[in-house]
Amino acid sequence: MGTPYTVSRSTTVAAAPEAVRALLRDFRQWPRWSPWEDLDPAMRRTYSGAEAGVGARYAWAGNRRAGRGTMEVVGDAPHEVDVALSFEKPFPSRSRVEFVLTPRTARPGSSGGWSAS
Repeated sequence: MGTPYTVSRSTTVAAAPEAVRALLRDFRQWPRWSPWEDLDPAMRRTYSGAEAGVGARYAWAGNRRAGRGTMEVVGDAPHEVDVALSFEKPFPSRSRVEFVLTPRTARPGSSGGWSAS
């Protein structure tokens, strides 16, 4: 078993948390914003389970850079979306990805962060 790790990133966007959450909880929307979706233009995607939110599932298979794996939304609250991420290739790995959204009061928009462990 490998050494446990956590990776975290954050950003600010000019959109309300509800609008950002709609993109996160629906895997069909991920090609609109996820940089990982561009790793292989010919990547094969399949969607199953719920349309969006808890139970929505996504599987992909791509080139060496994109790899192969699955994701499932396992938590969906007004300011947080949790995803179970499983890679098969380029190496086996299981992670929990938590997207946390915080409304901004100074200027319209959201501060968002994600962590994977």
